Amino acid sequence: MPPASPSVQQPYYRRGHLTRAVIEGVAQYHRVQLDRVLASGADVGDRPWRLAGGGARSTVWAQIFADVLGRPVGRQLTSELGARGVASLLP
Repeated sequence: MPPASPSVQQPYYRRGHLTRAVIEGVAQYHRVQLDRVLASGADVGDRPWRLAGGGARSTVWAQIFADVLGRPVGRQLTSELGARGVASLLP
């Protein structure tokens, strides 16, 4: 069997390509869910949406979400958001 050519041995797509594809896939999934919510007649408002957690640290992630969803997206960079949310519900 002849050896593989260099173009076959070296993948064209790098880790960054795969990472971006995953982010875009997640954003597209959220778009599908948003479309379902809107189709139900629910009002989602005009305020910017907030990203939280590890993905919120990336400006690229936020921009991809904004582009796919067609609405402004902000980043929530504080920690322990779950605990803060529960604390806000306490009397």
